Amino acid sequence: MKVKGLKISHLRNVIQAEFSFDENLVKISGKNGAGKSTVIDGIFLAILGKTYIGKGRSVENLISQGEKKTEIEVILEGNGKKLKIERKITESGNTGLDIWSSDWSKLQQKDLNLLLSEFTIDPLKFTGMTTKEQIEIIRTIAWVDTTEIEQKIDAKFEERKGANAILKEYSQTLQNLWTPEYVEKVDTSALRMDLQNRIAHNAKQDEIARTIVQKQEEQKRNLAKIEELKREISALETANQSIDSQIVLSKRTLSDKQDITEVQNKITNAEAINAKAVEFERYKDLKEKTTQAEVNANKLTDELENLRAEKAEMIKNAHLPIEWLEFSDADWVMVNGIAFDQYSSAQQLVMACKIAKAINNELRVIYIKDWSLLDNDNLAELTNWASENDYQIFCERVGEEADSIIMREWVALSS
Repeated sequence: MKVKGLKISHLRNVIQAEFSFDENLVKISGKNGAGKSTVIDGIFLAILGKTYIGKGRSVENLISQGEKKTEIEVILEGNGKKLKIERKITESGNTGLDIWSSDWSKLQQKDLNLLLSEFTIDPLKFTGMTTKEQIEIIRTIAWVDTTEIEQKIDAKFEERKGANAILKEYSQTLQNLWTPEYVEKVDTSALRMDLQNRIAHNAKQDEIARTIVQKQEEQKRNLAKIEELKREISALETANQSIDSQIVLSKRTLSDKQDITEVQNKITNAEAINAKAVEFERYKDLKEKTTQAEVNANKLTDELENLRAEKAEMIKNAHLPIEWLEFSDADWVMVNGIAFDQYSSAQQLVMACKIAKAINNELRVIYIKDWSLLDNDNLAELTNWASENDYQIFCERVGEEADSIIMREWVALSS
């Protein structure tokens, strides 16, 4: 449906005015304060009532000075149907609404609210949104729900992040290790047993040697006492004979000490070889873990790229309102390979109107506050687009322009 007619009574500085709208592009011009915005306010005020009043407007500023109420009538036509909406607003803020429908259906305010979207009133609202907000709007238009696949991408990204951390840890540890040569371990148990036996033997020999020394010392002391202890000579001689026998026996069992240095050196060498063998096993194990971690990280990367490709394909196949429109998770909106915010204000406005069309409901109307943002090419493109899509665009600008409705001192002039 489109707006075909408008009657205004005591709305702001417009005392009485009546308009017919037959063109797809309705241009309204005039000096500041001449009532350009009043025409637009009249249309949306009639349709939305208190909802429109609440958008930064007050009843006191809507009703003409000295009047008690304002009255507005809007005619909507389209799809073989005609609606006449009559709205009255009093200075106390009360509103009256009468709706006549050509099919005699009973309509209420909630039905009128469904006729348009917030982008009907202000398509430039899209250009002022954050990228994330713009993407949510585009998703709604295109019926593309990437929530599930984005959750999979996030989960796979975190999984790969963990795998890469393990790979980094193994790789750094591996880099800090020198690459050892392979050697087999040496069994040192027999050598250690031989060493213990030799140590025990040598200890026994030391004990024997100490015994010999002790006996010899004892003999010397006894000999020294012989002169003094004549009385004990006989006994001492007997003792000496016994001691002689013991010395002879001890000398028979005394042998040379065994060399332990050779065995100790062999053990030292064996332990050094075994340390290298352990180092090689550690290196080999870490090498295998690093290789497996790299394989796992690469696998997760491939899976992540596949998920992203799947999502890109979903977006590619979506029904978008602008040709060559693309968007990512929450990073960018692009048109024809160029970021949306890199386009000029006029180009953004044209694209915002196309997006508004995809969002709008039954009322095929868009309002542009200042058409001076558009150059001749952009205005021609927007005019052609409105004609091809059977859309109605209301726009205004300061100054009196030919081929527009000129608002001049509360009077609307056709030009």
